Amino acid sequence: MSTKRDENYISLRIGNALVEILIDSGSSRSLIGEATARALNLQIRPLDRFSNPAMYTANGSKLRIIGTTVFDFGLKGFQMHQIVHVATELKPQILFGGDFLSENDAIINYKFGILSFKDDLIQIPMFSPNDNSVTLSKTTCIPALSEVTLAVSSPPKFNNKSVLLENFPRLDPLRVVAKALTARKNNKTVCRLLNYINHVVTLKKGLKLAKVED
Repeated sequence: MSTKRDENYISLRIGNALVEILIDSGSSRSLIGEATARALNLQIRPLDRFSNPAMYTANGSKLRIIGTTVFDFGLKGFQMHQIVHVATELKPQILFGGDFLSENDAIINYKFGILSFKDDLIQIPMFSPNDNSVTLSKTTCIPALSEVTLAVSSPPKFNNKSVLLENFPRLDPLRVVAKALTARKNNKTVCRLLNYINHVVTLKKGLKLAKVED
């Protein structure tokens, strides 16, 4: 299992629960913690003694694998199906490893923090659980000398909460205009942005526009 975990999380809905999933290309198999599997009411199929894979954490501790389970989830209109091994103790809740990435032709763009599928038709912003950033939901062109309202994604912990935003210095020549933001369900809300220079600015999907003030 890889130790590179800083900003490699995505948020998915499994059943009625919103869960944070670590994308770890250094792990050959996908995993779920036993407690998470039971909380999601997933059926755990025990392993026989001849098919128990040896897996280890980043610090060398051996994981105790007790079975497999399967769940379905949606990604922007596409239904997906994933088989995972169940570990008695696992942090994060769920880990998608190399098997998931290979089976779904997924590509990790570390520069922009994007996980993409189907030749970039599906793009999912990745985040850190400790990152309070608000990110752009889709690539957008901002006209010169204009103020626009943009769809943005916010961390799951801010769902149904009103928060204050702080500009990123590197966002120049743009400025977040309305500092107050109400995070709606499913990590979605809007943000007002000002382009104060005399030419069009193109912003890429997943760009961090602002951060929530502590």
